[in-house]
Amino acid sequence: MKKILAFLILFSTSAAADHRPEFQSLIDEPANMLDIAMMRLEDFIIWTKPYMAGEYHIAAETDKQRHIDINAYYSEDDGVIQVSASLMDLQSTRDQMEAGCRRVLNMMRINISKGLGGIFSHVDGSFRPSANGQPADLFGMIELSCHVSGSSSTDRRFSGAMPLRLGEKMEILTTD
Repeated sequence: MKKILAFLILFSTSAAADHRPEFQSLIDEPANMLDIAMMRLEDFIIWTKPYMAGEYHIAAETDKQRHIDINAYYSEDDGVIQVSASLMDLQSTRDQMEAGCRRVLNMMRINISKGLGGIFSHVDGSFRPSANGQPADLFGMIELSCHVSGSSSTDRRFSGAMPLRLGEKMEILTTD
């Protein structure tokens, strides 16, 4: 009787481990923490796009709110995650574009910094990125940029970049 009971327990456990082939391929596919962090960052970006558009509108003192596009990608060449905001603003002056970008970058920096530990961790918070046994510089892993284009007839544009690290100033990349 004990042998039959042991056989049934073993058989039921192995039967429960069988998955449909579609699920098995998903289960077998490895995910790394960079993939997970990028997904979380993309979710954050989707949630904050309307808010960032409003921040640009307030700082640039434009008459209507602009649509803003924000993307995140890992740049292997630079070894950092680039978070880039871009928008079209046909009416603003260069100074308004700069003010708008500065505000968007500052707000992105504040909001991303608040959730940085959660972006680069397991759900239970157990993962702590490290480099050579030392805690990783998460702030150094992300760079922010903002790009505004004016009309093609005036060739107005402004681009600025800012590291995630607090206290650092915006670097002006391009201005026309």
